[in-house]
Amino acid sequence: GPKFSCIGAAIIVCCSYSAIALALTLHDGDDDGGGDAIRLLMCHVGFFGVGFGSGLGYIAGLGSVTKEFLGKPTLSRAVAAVAAGYGLSSTLVGIIFHRVPNLHAFFLFWGVLVAAVNLIGAVVFAKEEEEEEEEVYAIMDDGIANNTSENGNISPSASTIDSENSGERDVQQLAPNANNLSVSW
Repeated sequence: GPKFSCIGAAIIVCCSYSAIALALTLHDGDDDGGGDAIRLLMCHVGFFGVGFGSGLGYIAGLGSVTKEFLGKPTLSRAVAAVAAGYGLSSTLVGIIFHRVPNLHAFFLFWGVLVAAVNLIGAVVFAKEEEEEEEEVYAIMDDGIANNTSENGNISPSASTIDSENSGERDVQQLAPNANNLSVSW
């Protein structure tokens, strides 16, 4: 779920930014150039990890918002807010790049900041998952209680009894606002 995606994103981004910072601070002195290749490789892998981890965090937030606002008229605004926040992050990177004294500090700052934001997201998503689980269990308990006969056996509810209009009724229960849809069986 989104909780594990955020935790994974925090780890990947923090390690990636740290690898970039480390590659920029390593000095190999009088070397034949092999150290330069290793530092360059560390930067390439680090930037790949930053992109991958950032995308993972973005998708976790986007998926959660879409799930939360699905079927509501504010879905497009919520998705736009997530996309705008993701776009704003690149603007902030550019602004802070010119304010931080050296590249090592810059990459360490972003590694810690992005990891912290993702860990906060993991905590928020964990609470939402717990609330959702409790809601599902409550619905299941209510459904079982409503369908239990006096002798304790589960009996079929009125909506599961086959009738001539059961298909139309099931569609109306699943999508009550779909009045203009035509369904043929």
